[in-house]
Amino acid sequence: SCKARKEALEYHEHYLRVPGPLWYVTGHVDMFLEKDAVFRALEVKTIDGDRFEDLVAPLAEHEWQLQTYMWGLGLPGVAPPVPIDGNIGYVLYLSKKHPGRKKLPVKMYPVERNPVMVDRIEAKLALYTEGLRNYPKNLPAPVEECQDAKYANYRAKTCPCLAECRRSN
Repeated sequence: SCKARKEALEYHEHYLRVPGPLWYVTGHVDMFLEKDAVFRALEVKTIDGDRFEDLVAPLAEHEWQLQTYMWGLGLPGVAPPVPIDGNIGYVLYLSKKHPGRKKLPVKMYPVERNPVMVDRIEAKLALYTEGLRNYPKNLPAPVEECQDAKYANYRAKTCPCLAECRRSN
């Protein structure tokens, strides 16, 4: 409806693949914002209109995802097509319910690289590496959502170790 030409927007998914000794961290950064010839990662999320009203900071899982992207984009062997500022990124929320004429249904939060979170990401990957190297002897303990005997949630259903967990429980 804005009558912009299709060339006004260029869409290309930048696939992130961080190689590890026995695993890969993969993902797609939703968007990059350019500032002073350096690009920053931006993660776009939709959110229920009622939750949007109370939102004052990025949700934890979205901040972890962005921290992983900022960390991964700066690692050797990962070659983004442009220089990336791995010290700051953004989470952009789009409300599924329009809040009215005086407000935009958009909130964006800057996320600074958090060395404590990056250390925890690297520690978790080290734990996975150890679990894979000595499989099944050194599998990490199941996450809390997987303690449910029915394995009914999405995270449990898509876990690559689901069969092993079912055998051991």
